[in-house]
Amino acid sequence: MKWGHTGKRLKSISVLDFAVFLMFAVVFSASLLLLNFFPQFQPSLMSSSQNILGIFTSPFVHKDYLHLLANAVFALLAFIFYFITRLISSAKSNDKFLIVAIWFSAILANLIYVFISPTQNSGGSSGLVSAFYGGVITFTFTDALTEHVSNLKKLSFTLSGVFLLAAFVVMNINTSSDTNVIVHLTSFSISVFLVLLYSLWVLRRVRSSLVVNL
Repeated sequence: MKWGHTGKRLKSISVLDFAVFLMFAVVFSASLLLLNFFPQFQPSLMSSSQNILGIFTSPFVHKDYLHLLANAVFALLAFIFYFITRLISSAKSNDKFLIVAIWFSAILANLIYVFISPTQNSGGSSGLVSAFYGGVITFTFTDALTEHVSNLKKLSFTLSGVFLLAAFVVMNINTSSDTNVIVHLTSFSISVFLVLLYSLWVLRRVRSSLVVNL
């Protein structure tokens, strides 16, 4: 039985391949501990014009267990598709850059929201999750357009991107007045922009190296 590229990737899986998953695991674990044992500190950790440092700590604040569970489920869904596309992709892992892009996008989105709605508090990891969706969707579409792989793999990249985009829309259906669509869309958009720039930069480097080797 021939393993091919996907088989080789399965054989070479390491902790680094789960870096994004581990990052979210830490965030959700810390959020659960905060919700369970230190709920009195949650208001002081939320993002607001009176607490600018909250733009960094608000991802750890959730109003209840359902809020935390919903964010965890959507994050896990995105990770599953991200992990699968990384397995069939010939590109190197983007986890380090993606983690930076996720946090930068979420923090900047929180900061923008503070200026737009200075009287409102904001909390929850959905900004991080939205940025994750933006990054993963952009990677899947750029892989489909730029990688020299079979049409079937290109189709799988495209379908993954479309499915995750639909999931992101579902995530933002306003089932609750507490859903912060502004932060979600802002974080998502910033992440798309950053990952698109990164993908174009990587593509340019690859093409430059091919020209040099000719």
